Parts: sequence; C-alpha cells; structure tokens
Amino acid sequence: MISATAKKQKKNCYYIAQSSDESIAISNSQGQLIYINPAHEKLFGRSLEEALICNYRDYYPPESLEILNTRVVPALMRGESWEGILDVYDKNGRNGRRFPLWERAGSILDADGKMLYGFGFMHDFTKQIQIEEELRKTKKTAANKAKSEFLANMSHEIRTPISGIIGMIKIMLTYNSESNARQSLIIMQHSAEFLLNIINDILDFSKIEAGKMKLSPADFDLCYTMEGILSQFGPEAKNNNLFLQVNIAHDVPRYLHGDESRLRQVLINLVGNAVKFTEQGTISVNVEKTEEPGKLLFSVTDTGIGIPENRYADLFESFVQLDVSYSKKYQGTGLGLPISKKLVEMMGGEIRLESKIGKGSNFYFTAMFEKASSEEVIKREAEKHAAEQVILPPLKVLVAEDDELNRMYVVHILETAGHHVVSVPDGKQAIEAFKKEHFDVILMDIQMPEMDGIEAARIIRNEESNMRNKASDTENSHFSLPTSHSPIPIIALTAYTMKGDRDQFINAGMDDYLPKPVDKDELFYTIGKMIGNAANPEALVSNPEALVPKPQLGNDGVEHCIADISLVPKPEALVPKPRLGNDGVEHCIADIIRYIEQYNDDKEFLDNMLKGFVRETPVRMEKLTRAISEKNFEQIAKAAHSITNLVSAVRIYSAANYSKELEKAARNEQMKEVLSFYESLKQEMVSLTKYYIKTINCEVNACIK
Repeated sequence: MISATAKKQKKNCYYIAQSSDESIAISNSQGQLIYINPAHEKLFGRSLEEALICNYRDYYPPESLEILNTRVVPALMRGESWEGILDVYDKNGRNGRRFPLWERAGSILDADGKMLYGFGFMHDFTKQIQIEEELRKTKKTAANKAKSEFLANMSHEIRTPISGIIGMIKIMLTYNSESNARQSLIIMQHSAEFLLNIINDILDFSKIEAGKMKLSPADFDLCYTMEGILSQFGPEAKNNNLFLQVNIAHDVPRYLHGDESRLRQVLINLVGNAVKFTEQGTISVNVEKTEEPGKLLFSVTDTGIGIPENRYADLFESFVQLDVSYSKKYQGTGLGLPISKKLVEMMGGEIRLESKIGKGSNFYFTAMFEKASSEEVIKREAEKHAAEQVILPPLKVLVAEDDELNRMYVVHILETAGHHVVSVPDGKQAIEAFKKEHFDVILMDIQMPEMDGIEAARIIRNEESNMRNKASDTENSHFSLPTSHSPIPIIALTAYTMKGDRDQFINAGMDDYLPKPVDKDELFYTIGKMIGNAANPEALVSNPEALVPKPQLGNDGVEHCIADISLVPKPEALVPKPRLGNDGVEHCIADIIRYIEQYNDDKEFLDNMLKGFVRETPVRMEKLTRAISEKNFEQIAKAAHSITNLVSAVRIYSAANYSKELEKAARNEQMKEVLSFYESLKQEMVSLTKYYIKTINCEVNACIK
C-alpha cells in the first residue's frame, strides 16, 4: 500500500514535471518511452501518443547512437549519470530538423542492480552554440583588430621616412633642370612611390585575409609595367653585378585590361626576392601566352641560392621565413609571397615554384587579362603627361573660399600666373558675383557660411539653364553667358572627402574637385582640362601619342632599359603625402621651412600668410577644444575642418593629416580616436606657433629688409 504522503509526493513531482520548461522523458529498461512532459512534446514536435510508441533510439542519428550505445547506456546500467551534447532529430526523423541537444541522463536500479528506468532532462542547445560561436568570432575579430592596429601604427612609422624621401626628390625636381640628373631623380621618385604603395598593401594584409581586397581593373600598357620593374630594380641589380632582363613574347598584347597595380605588386615581390637572394648571374622576367585565351604566364628566374624542395609550401605561409640566418642577412616580413599567392588567385591564376639549391629558382604564375583598346590607353597616358604641356591663356577666375589664408593662397598662385581673380568668402556672394560678370572658371569651396558650395553650384547651374532657355532675352538679363551658352566649369575645393562625396559634387553640377592643400600644378592641369575639352584632355596638346614615351625592352640588358626610361609622374604625384609619426613636429617644422623657401621671392605674401597662420591658430584650436569638452561631434568636425584649411594654406602636411583624421573620427562619433588625434594635433600646433615666434618671424623679417 502506498501511503498518503507518498501519493502526495508523487502528485507533486508530476505537477513539477508537467510545468517544467525543461524537456523530461522516462523510459523502461528496453528503452521504450513511458512518459514525456509537455516541454518534450514541444521540443520534438511529437505528441504524447506518438512518443509512447517510439524507442529513444528513434531520436538519434547514427553517430549519436554510437555514443549512446558505447558510453551513455553502459553508464546508466551501472547506475551512473551522464551529461553531454548529442545531435537529435525532430518528429520528421532524417528528413526533419537536426539540432544539438543538451542532456543529463540517469537511471533507477532494482535491488539486484538491474536498471528499471532511465530518465533524462534535456533542452535545445542551438542558441548556446550560436552564442559561443559569436564569442569566438568576437575574440577573433578583436585579435584581428589588434593586429590591424599594430600594422596601422607600423605603417605610419614606415611611411614617414619614405614620404620624406619622396618630398625631397620632388623639391630637387623643381630646382634641377639638368637632363641626366632629372632622369635619375625621376627614377628615384618612381621607386620610392612604388615602395610606399607596396608598404600600404602589405600593411593591409588583414583585408586580404578577410577577403575584402577587391581588384580594380583598367586598361594599361604592359610594356610600361615591365619598364617600371626594370627602372626600380635595375640600379640595384647593376650594383650587384647582376644582369636583369625582361622578355615579352611577340604575340603578347601590349595593351591589357586588368588590375595593373596588383600585377605590378606580384612582380615587385618576385623580382625583389630574386635580386635579394642572388649574388651573381642573371635574373630574367618573361611574359608569354598560354593555350587558354586571356591567360598570360609570367616567370621570374634567378641564379640565386635556391630553396629546398621540402620548404616550398612554407614560402606561401604568412610570416614564415626559411631560416633565421636568412632573415638576419636579407631581412623581410615573410608576407610578400603569401600576399602574391592571394593576389594571383584573385586574378584567376596560380603560382608555382621550381628550385635547386645552389642553382637558382623559377617562380612562375598565371593571370587572366582582357585585351584593351590601344587608343584608350594612349589617351590616358597623354592625360598623365599633359600637365607639363598645359599653357593657359589669361583667365577670369571666381574663387569662393571662406578661409582667409586658403583664399589668399589660391588667389596668389592664380594672379602670379597672370589670371584675373575675383574672390568671395561664401556661396551667397559667389552667386552675386556670377550674376554681375562672366567668368571662365569657378573654384568653389564646399564648406562655407551663409551658403555652402554645393548649394551655390546648384543655383548657378539652374541660372545657366534658365539663361539657355531664354537665350533671346540675354541682353535684358542681369548677367550673360558665353555666346555658346556652355556651362562655366566649376571645380570644388575640399579639405576632406568621404566616400560618395565626389558623386554629390557632380550631382550638384560641379565638374571636378581638388583636395586641399591645393597643388599649383594640379590646379592648372584641372583648369586646362576644363577649358579645353573635359572629355578629351589630350586636345590640350597637338599630338597626344607623342606625349607617350616609347619603352624599349630589348635583350641588351639593364643599361639600355634604364637609359630610355621617360616615366613622368602624374600631376598629383607632385603633392607631398601627409605623414604621421612620433617625429611629426620635426616634419611640420620642415614643412613650413620648405614653404618659406618656395615663396621667398614674394616677401609680402609670405609674411601675410605666416602672420595670419599664427593669428588664427589659437582661435581655431580654442573652438576645437571647446567642442571636444562639450562632446559635440558636429562642432568637432567643423572645427577640425577649419584647422585643415588653416594648415593646408601654409602647406603643413603633417598637421593637415591629423586634423583630417580627427574630422573623420568626429563624423564617425569615435571619441577615443578624436582625443588621440587632438593630442597629436595640439602638440604640432603649439610647436609650430612657438617656432614661428622665435625663429620664422625673424627669418621673414630678415628677408623683407
């Protein structure tokens, strides 16, 4: 007889099981289910009636059954409990949902130690696994972020000296007209800029790992690509008594469509390694067709130290070097070949290696390219070299710029070149000036008070459209268009551009834009393009094809190729790149000294610009400091933008870079980054002001006397 107490306890247990959110099931010694609670019905989608005709084995796939039979059931037979995660099926069995199930199982034995019942508490473990996976991803992301931050910091340290070298080369190019010396400087500049590009790519390694690196296909001249390789490594090869040669098969198209910069990067890695690890002999770079249409075969063969066959695979692993002694002698990150392998695969090819110790190595890879239109390539090359050919007639230019120093600078370079300039401080006054008289070109700042440049450009374009629609009433109008009624070119000037800004400028009716600090050569080139024929910039010169130097890739070696290099930099290449680093103060002082040297012939202009800089610096920094203390990101961005205008006007590139990054961080509402860039910027601005008061002011006064 079961006592009343026992009955009550049994009833309570039943109610607890029935109301539990945890799935509960009980089976007999044969594994036949004899009880399930509502949570179990909901979890598996089987009603009580359906479940009671099932064996527990019906719930499990084969691999889970193996664990049950070898580990779980034996434990229960001994009266032990078991806890773990097994995959199970829902009511539809193999054709249904399969999910992970957490289960804690136990058993009840009789007096002889034989199992009477088995029971289990269980729940769907899918969410917990998803959470764990998210945690793993978060940790991995954090690790990648830490690595990316390290690489980014290292990139600033590496970029700084290279940018300094490039800047000095450009200054030397400005003052050196001797043909041989200029040719050598151009080669130096070419190599330094390639090195800077490679460093940027290497330091973007995390992007490649994440699959975010994208190809940028365009038409290019294969001969010039190979000529660039020769010009970069030729001098070093010659100094090491190596013979470096390039051979392009006669049936390989000269003009290709693909990502030339990525192809160049792979070749630079391979040829650079060949030069590094070859002490004597020959290095050959060959290009030929394959049987597959559009696929080219590139090979770099050397007579260097060779590589053991059992280490081939290691070469393409990240951060792996063959031997510590190699790294001491030759140096390197161990990233070049892994990056090359990824890039080659992105270009639809594969990379292979053949090598013998003491005999040399042959790295060869394939890549897919389309055949390009030779005419389009010639036009682009003409546009690159046309900057040095542009001679502008006297123009009437409207400059709309709210920043006084930037306005003074732009007006100065235009007037010095013989152009008539009308300058205004905002978009509203730009429209008024536009209505009063005709201009050949308009330079329009984007961020201005009263009315910004985008709104002003829209209004000007609307006025022009109305004017064309009422051409017969032109004489009665308040302003006049050229007789052709063609739109006046509008070029935007901006200190900071975000992705999509260019489209916004174009949609507002602007024709092009120039980043601040505005480079004189690039400004005149862009104006020439606008007033000549924007669709055909080669129309600015009589024979565009004549502007494109003809490369000579022969079998007579490095000297022949180097002697015939005529690589002219793009206009924008003349602009020194911003630099970040712990020695930023030294760089900003060097920037302002170069600025003084550049404008030393115009003492009044120079003195006004520098005094204006010192006068405005504390005012604008105070606005920035106040905005940061108030955590007003909109005002922080505006204040940083204003400082970019200020330092750009006097060509302090390092400070401009800090203020641009600060503005970017403010737009993204990243206060930690804002504070970091603020401290760096403040240090530079204080140092610059002190340096000016103590030193530059005396130098300028001495020049004026």
